[in-house]
Amino acid sequence: MSRYHPGAFIKFPPDTVYFITITVIDWVDVFTREEYKRIIADSLDFCRKTKGLRIYAWVLMTNHIHLITSHDVDNEHLAAVIGDFKKFTSKSIVKAIRHNPVESRQKWLLEHFNEESIKANTDAVCSVSKSADRSDKNHFHLWQRGYDSYCIYNIIHLRQKIDYLHDNPVRAGIVSNPYDYLYSSAPNYADRPSVIEIDYLDLGLTAPY
Repeated sequence: MSRYHPGAFIKFPPDTVYFITITVIDWVDVFTREEYKRIIADSLDFCRKTKGLRIYAWVLMTNHIHLITSHDVDNEHLAAVIGDFKKFTSKSIVKAIRHNPVESRQKWLLEHFNEESIKANTDAVCSVSKSADRSDKNHFHLWQRGYDSYCIYNIIHLRQKIDYLHDNPVRAGIVSNPYDYLYSSAPNYADRPSVIEIDYLDLGLTAPY
């Protein structure tokens, strides 16, 4: 059940708001361990506090992230911050996989994210150009190249996207209620404990879920 009032008024920030999806190479289920999910949450929190990223809603699933976001300055800065986020988290997650003694899929994951393996796999959804020429055969990519981005153009669209985003863990059978999933902004909107703070828009909020 949505908590957003149908007649709610919204004033968008300067270059407006975007619904962004960042996806793991070949939709590999990486974020099944708490330590990997924590890296993503901490990185988002850092970008919000130090790089001007505004996070209005988010959810981390096993193989992708949805964000409803903007930047304090403009869209060019938003793209730069997302790029920095992807680079940092890619290196951090790969490092965590390498040094995780209980990671049963360690070898498989590292081989899958290795740049040479990506370029050699004609069926892979790649984050790196097939023509890229590197001497470092131990270069890794966690994320697909680029990211999907859709402009949020009105309050109805915004509510639909927030509800869609928050319902992801429910549709996946992970939780029964959106606010029970910690790696999401659903707990924030339900006034429950959450892993990071978010930036609230004036959505005309009613009662929690």
